[in-house]
Amino acid sequence: MSSQLQKQVGLKLGSGYPKPIVDHKAAYAEARKKIYALKKRPEVKSESERVYQKHGSRRSLSKKN
Repeated sequence: MSSQLQKQVGLKLGSGYPKPIVDHKAAYAEARKKIYALKKRPEVKSESERVYQKHGSRRSLSKKN
């Protein structure tokens, strides 16, 4: 929250309102890094393909009917 917004609403982070526990930008960046690292693993790729084959898009099937 910007200092200008804090003044507008009449509070100050850390005294009248607690500071954020998590730095959302840093947490988001770290989570993305971990997810993409997992997606590169061969066992994850093969499981993803298996799930897609079973539950994937059925759009092309509906066009045939």
